[in-house]
Amino acid sequence: MAPWTDIKVRQAWSHAIDRDLLKEQVLGPNGTQAYSWLAPGFPASQREALQSIQAFDPAMAKDLLSQAGFPDGEGFPSQQLWLRAPNPLDKTVAGALASMIKENLNIDVELLTQDQKTFTDALNAKPTQISLGYVRYGMDYLDPSNMLSVWKSGGRHSWSNPDFDKGLADASAFLGDPAERTKMFQDTEKILVEDVPAVFIYHGTPAQFIKPWVAGDFKAPDVNGIAALHWPGTKTMDTVIEEMYIGSDVPDR
Repeated sequence: MAPWTDIKVRQAWSHAIDRDLLKEQVLGPNGTQAYSWLAPGFPASQREALQSIQAFDPAMAKDLLSQAGFPDGEGFPSQQLWLRAPNPLDKTVAGALASMIKENLNIDVELLTQDQKTFTDALNAKPTQISLGYVRYGMDYLDPSNMLSVWKSGGRHSWSNPDFDKGLADASAFLGDPAERTKMFQDTEKILVEDVPAVFIYHGTPAQFIKPWVAGDFKAPDVNGIAALHWPGTKTMDTVIEEMYIGSDVPDR
């Protein structure tokens, strides 16, 4: 729905978010900057390769918004940013985003907290009842087809792109060389990022508290330097813990 039908508007918003500042002042160890959809360590992830597409560039953001007919935000309708059952971090991040949009695009954004059912029902309505929303996603299984399918036509979001749909379908059905399949998914994700149905903000890093006497290979750092129980696994892309046991240093009580 307007004004989001204009890709220049969507691009302007994507360039108005300072993810490095968000990481420094808000996220800390709770997440890392997102410029694309698939998180670091996830199969076919290519965050660095796609980083420039939605990179922070306030001058470009202002210029794109002006090209779309809203110089310095003039005439752009004020927005309500719907939040789905937000936790404290969600609210803080959303507040920071609203401030950045105001500072860099001169557009007012009001935060509107909704419970999960109200948000989800409004999102799935045809047509959708949410003009601007903030939502987090996690995977169901460890394959790009799962995460990318969130954006296929006719799903939970109203964005539709036939090139994306074809790329997703072709890659999901491909049974050949795994490296070629990965490249197909990467090309498909690039379509997603370039068409800006969403401004990607951060990849979350959940905190874990593990007793020191709980041992196993899951505590060895993976290729991303993460030493914790998580997906993907530490040695393979498997989600099964290969080894976990109680060490000899467990206290008596």
